[in-house]
Amino acid sequence: MWCTGTESCNESDDICEHTGNPCDAPELCDDINNQCELVCTGCAISNVCYGEDQINPLNDCQVCNSNLNASDWTNVDNGTVCDDGIFCNGVDSCTTGVCTPPVEEACSSTEECNEANDICEALVWLDVTTNLMWKKGNHGDVDWQGAQNYCNTLDYAGFTDWRVPTISEMRTVIINCDATTIGGDCLVTDDCNNETATCYDYNVCKSCSTLGTAYIVEEIENKEILLWSSTEVATSGESIKGWNVYARYGSIFTRAKTDTMDTLCVR
Repeated sequence: MWCTGTESCNESDDICEHTGNPCDAPELCDDINNQCELVCTGCAISNVCYGEDQINPLNDCQVCNSNLNASDWTNVDNGTVCDDGIFCNGVDSCTTGVCTPPVEEACSSTEECNEANDICEALVWLDVTTNLMWKKGNHGDVDWQGAQNYCNTLDYAGFTDWRVPTISEMRTVIINCDATTIGGDCLVTDDCNNETATCYDYNVCKSCSTLGTAYIVEEIENKEILLWSSTEVATSGESIKGWNVYARYGSIFTRAKTDTMDTLCVR
C-alpha cells in the first residue's frame, strides 16, 4: 500500500517496517492513485482516501460505501465469502464485519487437512469393485495376533469397525499376476485354506517376477511389504500359521503366527 509509506526490512525482527502516511494534513492519501489530495470522492478513513467499493485491506468483510458512511468502513452483507487465511477451517463467510469460519471443516472425516498445500488428503481408499474401504498406509512389525488386535481396536477416519482382510480380500488388491489375482490358478481362498495340494500349490502361488512390474494396486504405496491376512491355515488341530501376501511379487504363502510383518486394515 502506497499510503503506508516507504517500506524497509528489519532484519533483526524479521519484519517489514513502514514510515507511515506520506501525506500531511489537511491532505488525504489516495490509495488507488498513489497521491495526496484535498478532496476524497470515496471514503476518508484515518487520513486515507479509499475508492468507492474498495475492500478494507485489513478486513475482507468491510468496504467503502460513501453513501452509508464516508468516514469509516461499512460491513458487507452477512454470508459474503471471505478468507481468513486458514484453509483447514473451511470456506469462511462474513458475519457483522468479521470473517468467520464455518461449523464444518474443509475436509471430511475420511480426509486429513494439509494446511501447507491447501489440500485434503485421503485417509482411506474405496475399492468400488468390492465395496471395501481400506486404510491408507500399513502397520508394521506385528505378529498375526498383533495384527488382529491393531485393526480390531482401530478408531480411524470416523470408523471403529476395522479388521484385518481375509486372504480372499487380499487377493483383490493383487494385480498383473494371473495366478494369484482373485480367480487365478492359485486355489487358496477363505474357504480353501489348507496347505495340501487341493488348495495350495507352491509353484502356482509363489509369485510373479517380471522386472519393473507392480503386483499390488497403486493405492498401497509400499510395494515391498509382506502382509498378514486374517485367514488361518486350516489344520486338524490348533492353527499355528496364517496366510500372507508378498506385495513385491504378488505371491501367496504361509508363515508362523509368531513371525512379524505388516498389516493392512479394511472395513
